[in-house]
Amino acid sequence: MEMELQNDNGSEDVEEIKATDSLSGRAHFIVRRLKEAGWIDTEYQMDSFDENITLPEYTVKIISLLYSLTQEQQK
Repeated sequence: MEMELQNDNGSEDVEEIKATDSLSGRAHFIVRRLKEAGWIDTEYQMDSFDENITLPEYTVKIISLLYSLTQEQQK
């Protein structure tokens, strides 16, 4: 599995996820891209180095919409 994503600024820099990358590397890449795109926010706790990922309201609405499209319910 290979995935190439171009930066939004139109430059020719290309980031890649390769099948040989570690699972942790893939997860960090995905989180970094979601954060850059504004789909998630990160917060740090005052007394530790833990990073909390929060979803803005518009992200929750989009996820709910996509989930509802996968459900085969007649209305």
